[in-house]
Amino acid sequence: MNKIAPDIIYSTKVWLTSVLVSPLFLLFIVGAQKGFKGHLEDALAFMCIAALISFVLSIPCWVALMVAVRMVYNVEHSERKFKTIINIIAVGIALIIFAFILGIFYQPEMFYWVIPYFFTLTLGVWYFKLAPKEILTLTTIDHLIE
Repeated sequence: MNKIAPDIIYSTKVWLTSVLVSPLFLLFIVGAQKGFKGHLEDALAFMCIAALISFVLSIPCWVALMVAVRMVYNVEHSERKFKTIINIIAVGIALIIFAFILGIFYQPEMFYWVIPYFFTLTLGVWYFKLAPKEILTLTTIDHLIE
C-alpha cells in the first residue's frame, strides 16, 4: 500500500488549519464591526458560510502550496529555513489568489478578510512538523540488480 507523501500531508494540514480557523477570526472581526447582537444562530451561520466559502475559494491556494512544499522539500534545507521559505510562499500565494478573487469584486475595505488567512497560514507552517525524507537503503536485491 502506498503512503501519502509527508510533504502532501504537511501542506494539507497547513491549508486545513487556515480554512477552519480563519472563519473564527473573521467572526471576531465582523462581530466587532457589525455585531451579532447576541444571536448565536447568526454567528454560527456566519461561521459555516465563511468556512464553506473559504474551503472552495482556497483550493487553488492548497494546490499551489502543495507544489511549493514539494519543490522546497526536495532541496536540502534546515527546518527553520524550510519553514521560512514556505511561510513567505504561502502568504504570497494567498495574497495573489485572494487579490484576484477580491479584484473581481473590487472592494479595498474587504482586505481585512484576507488578514486572518495570512495569520493562520503562518500559524500552520510553524506549528506542524514536516516528517523528514525517508532515506532509501539498498537491499540485497538492489545490489544484485546493479
